[in-house]
Amino acid sequence: MTKIHNHIANYKIIYFAYLLFFAIIYHSVLTSTYGFTDDYTYIEGAHKNMASLMQMMVSGGRPVYALFSYIYIYVTDAADLCWVRFISIAGISALCTLFFRHLREQTQFPLAVCIITAACVGLLPAFQLYAAWSVTAFYPWAAFLAGMSFRALQRPSRDLWKNFIGSLTLLSIAMCIYQPAAMMYWVFVGMTWVASGSPLPRIKNIVTTSSVMAGALVVDFVATKTLPLLLFPHTPSLARIGLVSHIGKKTTWFLLHVMPNALALPYAKGSIILSIFVLIFILAGFFIDIKQSQNSPYWKILICLGLLPLTYLPNLLVQENWPTYRTQPALSSLLLLYFVVAALALSDVQKHKKMTTTLMSLVLLGCIWFAYSDVKNEITRPQSAELQLVSTYLAGINDLKDTSVLYLVPSSKEKSLAPFVRYDEFGRPSTSETWSLTSMLWVILNARHAPNIEKLATAHVGALSDAPQNPDMTIIDFNNILEKGHISK
Repeated sequence: MTKIHNHIANYKIIYFAYLLFFAIIYHSVLTSTYGFTDDYTYIEGAHKNMASLMQMMVSGGRPVYALFSYIYIYVTDAADLCWVRFISIAGISALCTLFFRHLREQTQFPLAVCIITAACVGLLPAFQLYAAWSVTAFYPWAAFLAGMSFRALQRPSRDLWKNFIGSLTLLSIAMCIYQPAAMMYWVFVGMTWVASGSPLPRIKNIVTTSSVMAGALVVDFVATKTLPLLLFPHTPSLARIGLVSHIGKKTTWFLLHVMPNALALPYAKGSIILSIFVLIFILAGFFIDIKQSQNSPYWKILICLGLLPLTYLPNLLVQENWPTYRTQPALSSLLLLYFVVAALALSDVQKHKKMTTTLMSLVLLGCIWFAYSDVKNEITRPQSAELQLVSTYLAGINDLKDTSVLYLVPSSKEKSLAPFVRYDEFGRPSTSETWSLTSMLWVILNARHAPNIEKLATAHVGALSDAPQNPDMTIIDFNNILEKGHISK
């Protein structure tokens, strides 16, 4: 903890500047009352059955994250979630401060470009989600620890084994919080090996650096396989922790589905045109950079290409194919770094030193706009409205006072109050997820101290067409509830 404190304390002004910056951009997550899908499940689970909540996270390979989730014991309703989301913004600020420091120390980037690039990282879609979704609040801290891990490995020391152990420990903790965020380790590697302009690493350095990651993966894999058996022996296996078997299909999926999302940088809605433009820009810049480099072009190309799948390694190793934005913090950050390297190379050709600063300033403005509008219009505003609509509906039926049998009909994503829907993240209605419906109602009724809250334990969830013909049954169709939100617009 002392090392972490020192990294922040040495750049205290930068840290608080980033903290203020992100608090302004993401202010809607701090001033709005809402929950988002799993938020409700975590609140209910923490108050009713913490062991079940822990079991779910430990079986998913995130035992350290499971410990952090005890914070939901102190969350009584959706209004309290703003404090959990502030933890995420603090983590994003810490990561960007570390990112800025590493750029300054390892590269020849202009000061303004370092500041802007680090700020843009915290505005990418993955971090937009981390800021707005309380269950991901500790993911930025996993990315921060991953960056610390690589810096610990590179620290000058006579006892290199101490550096290795310290680095492995930090990265293992990061992996046990959230594996995709821990891949930020490779972004810091990219800053040192690709963006610095220094001689390329020797085989020994590559082996050592890779060994830390391999060791952390082994630690997390062992924890994933052993802890559930020790703590929860009857835990079913999850698809996302089963190892991949079709490598060819996985590679195709990565290239056709994951990479286009990451190449769109801050644009969460996705745009193939923008992705192609960014790809062409990076290729053009790297062609010039590699041509002017004193290093072996083939070796540098191999490193640049090799880092791309490494930043998405956990999701490439498992069976699940779900290219959500929350899994792409490292990949999108690496592509942003490549974009800056390409911009600097192109500005050298044009002999216009300020071109990169100007271009990155425009990129920052775009990132600010997309981050602000997407978080507000896709998450905070529709989720707040949805919570209010459901709360009002429950009040209209006396908080289930006259209900004997309850049947819940999930809403469809087409009923979303947001402009667009992407995966189970941006724009997705909380009432469309079957597992969060009863939890959402529980959180609302619990905040009101409603005496009928126990009726939720016997509630059934399903399609309207499957509802039993029971005259005593109360059917709550969330499609109709959200429709009122569309009418009031």
